[in-house]
Amino acid sequence: MSGIVGLWNLNGRPVDRATLATMSEALRHRGPDGDRLVITGSLGLAHRHLWVTPEEVGERQPLVGPSGAALALDGRVDNRDELLARLDAPRTASDAALVLWAYEAWGPSALERLVGDFALGLYDPAQVSLWRIEPGATLRRTNSVSVAPEASRMTSMRSRPRMWP
Repeated sequence: MSGIVGLWNLNGRPVDRATLATMSEALRHRGPDGDRLVITGSLGLAHRHLWVTPEEVGERQPLVGPSGAALALDGRVDNRDELLARLDAPRTASDAALVLWAYEAWGPSALERLVGDFALGLYDPAQVSLWRIEPGATLRRTNSVSVAPEASRMTSMRSRPRMWP
C-alpha cells in the first residue's frame, strides 16, 4: 500500500520542503517503488509509491493536471471502464491519471462518481480546497493542516500537533 502525506499552511506561508520530505520519509515502508513531492506555495503533497498494476509502473505521483490540481492516489478504481467510456482518456491511463482526468472534466463531483478501494489527497488551487479521502490522521494546528495515513508518522513535525476530528 502506498503512502500519502500532505501539509497545508493556512496562513499562506510556503511549505517547507524539508518538513514535507521528512513526513514522506517516515512512510518509506509503504512505497519502495518511488516517491515525489509537489509543492504549490502553501500546499505540499508527497507520495510513496508501490506499483501494483502495469499502468502505474514508472508513474510518479502526485500528478498535476492542466488546471494545477495535484493528486496522489493509492488503491484501485473499480469503474475504470465506465469512466473511460465517459472521458477522452487513453485506456493505458493509470487509475491515478484517470481520477485526475475525471476531476479536470467534472470538478469536485467527480469524486462522487468513483467506485473502488482507494485513498487520495487532492489539492485544487481554483477551489482553494484540499480533499482527503482515506482512513488516517488529520492534524490541525493554528496555521496548518497535515494529513498522513498513520498518526505516528506525524511525530517528525517540529511542534506537538493535536488531533483534529
